[in-house]
Amino acid sequence: MHLLTPKEAAEMLGRSTRTLEKWRRTDPARLPYIADRSAGGRLTIRYELETIHAYVDARRIGGTIGAVSVTGTPAAHATDGQQGGEVQRHT
Repeated sequence: MHLLTPKEAAEMLGRSTRTLEKWRRTDPARLPYIADRSAGGRLTIRYELETIHAYVDARRIGGTIGAVSVTGTPAAHATDGQQGGEVQRHT
């Protein structure tokens, strides 16, 4: 198990540490975390790397390889005024 500090987790997610702090207060199930209070009373927050990956994967749109194919000339490589390819969905 690889643990991340809130700063590391925020950087991976492209968010601020203040956003993660807000999520912990208002919606702790959104991004589960580990809270540990030391003998001196200091609270330490950590996030599991696997949890960060799961959070990102759950919000991924598309990404299913083979579900969509593109025919024609891709827009990034179109020349002489050609349009990008046509999307065909496989059901």
